[in-house]
Amino acid sequence: MGWDNYHMFEFDLEGYRIGEVDEDEKSNGYGSDQLLDSTIIKLSDVITQQKDIINYLYDFGDGWRHQIKVEKFHDIDNTLIYPTCIDGQMNCPPEDCGGIGSFYHCIDVLKDKTHPDYKEIAQWFSKKYDIEKFDKEKVNRKLKGLDKYIRKWISGE
Repeated sequence: MGWDNYHMFEFDLEGYRIGEVDEDEKSNGYGSDQLLDSTIIKLSDVITQQKDIINYLYDFGDGWRHQIKVEKFHDIDNTLIYPTCIDGQMNCPPEDCGGIGSFYHCIDVLKDKTHPDYKEIAQWFSKKYDIEKFDKEKVNRKLKGLDKYIRKWISGE
């Protein structure tokens, strides 16, 4: 999404919940009975079938919900960088803009410079922000830095 990843998050796959485990819960080495530790769990531990659906929640206060569908499994190709964005739509909402409803409210306000909230909301968005713009190359430049972590997470090495 392009966010800074400083909010809590959780993945949920058929009851397997994966996220940031409290330090007290880490003492057992894996997480709690409620939440698996995202720094330890491997994708292959929970994603076992094509068509698996993973629900991802980012920023519990703003409630950004995403659904990820496993389309196909591939062998790891060491000539490729993971993850790779192959397509997308629209620009990422700014961090802390308040969730989907608030985001669209902000977009409406930004269209009207006379709106009483315009000045405050404009500070959250860059001057060149375009809701329709999607830059696949920019996304892949950001993802490139995650490659070594993703390979470790996929393979469990």
